[in-house]
Amino acid sequence: LIATEPGSSCTLRFVGTACGVLVDAGPDAGMLGWSIDGAPWQTVDLFTAWSGGLHLPWSHVLGAGLTADQHELRLRVETRAAGTRGAPSSMVTSLARNESTS
Repeated sequence: LIATEPGSSCTLRFVGTACGVLVDAGPDAGMLGWSIDGAPWQTVDLFTAWSGGLHLPWSHVLGAGLTADQHELRLRVETRAAGTRGAPSSMVTSLARNESTS
């Protein structure tokens, strides 16, 4: 999933007790917003201390301790604060989830 426009979004459904994303954190890494099951939106900065010089895989846990049911994850490209590094883009390479085995 690649998006470069603030407000670009997608919705994914999964079954599990936790979820996260694997991203490509490079010089153009932006801010990613997310909401699970309609909860208030949260954001994470995808730009790392090493992002200025290379693209590297990075993981972020977005939700843990969820019930072992189906969930809806909404992802959205957020606007970066003026004067900060990175760009308004997000490259999510994979969705990770923990499926309950009980």
